[in-house]
Amino acid sequence: MTNPGAADPYGGYARIYDLEHASYGEDLAFYANLAARCELPVLELGAGTGRVALHLTRLGHRVTGIDTSAEMLEVAREKTERAIRNRVRFVQADMRSFDLGERFDLAICAYGTFQHLLTTEGQRACLASTVCHLAPGGMLVLAIRPVTSVRWSELEDTLKHQWSYHDEATGEWFTRWTVVERHPATQTARRIHYVDRTGPDGGVRRTVVEHELRYTGRYELEALLAAAGLRGEGLYGDYDLAPYDDSSDLLIAVARRAGED
Repeated sequence: MTNPGAADPYGGYARIYDLEHASYGEDLAFYANLAARCELPVLELGAGTGRVALHLTRLGHRVTGIDTSAEMLEVAREKTERAIRNRVRFVQADMRSFDLGERFDLAICAYGTFQHLLTTEGQRACLASTVCHLAPGGMLVLAIRPVTSVRWSELEDTLKHQWSYHDEATGEWFTRWTVVERHPATQTARRIHYVDRTGPDGGVRRTVVEHELRYTGRYELEALLAAAGLRGEGLYGDYDLAPYDDSSDLLIAVARRAGED
């Protein structure tokens, strides 16, 4: 059994992560359209295994992706084709405090990554570090599941089967089970994933990964952005830029740094 340590919450899980997430592409055209307006490189916060960063790099953009997980970044580098390696770099760094020594026209915090920041202090620190890396007029876009989208009473507090995947190349089966601890008073939910990897010989290896997510409301997020010196340009409920409303399961915020240093 692999049980990742606190230093790398996705340690031991990075090579399994893409089984579930690599095929997700609902947001890629949205980020590509924003990146198309940029002259300076693009920054991705919490780049993980490179799903967004590599897509933008393949379109011709220069991209820097940061993440705290060394194993996730190792997978991202392995997936980077030789032809684009000179346009993308992956840096192990904490998005609450980082110094990359360059400016960006666009910073992306995709796929709920901002929700890994569990305290207001952490959220503020992340936004402050990001603003320091944005060129004047540079844009930040982040996508989260807002607190209004969570049906707290429906979250499973018992072990539940999530998915199974058969790797035809190796003959292995991967099965994930998840249990969720609900904490509505702190707007957080802690998820523990158990992934069983069954080989052709019937041997089973289990990987356990746990993470906690915080759910933020619209006005809470707007206040955080304003306090960081970012001017809100739009709040959307999906990647087609539908208005954020009562039925939205996504909250996508677009904000811009002031145009002068």
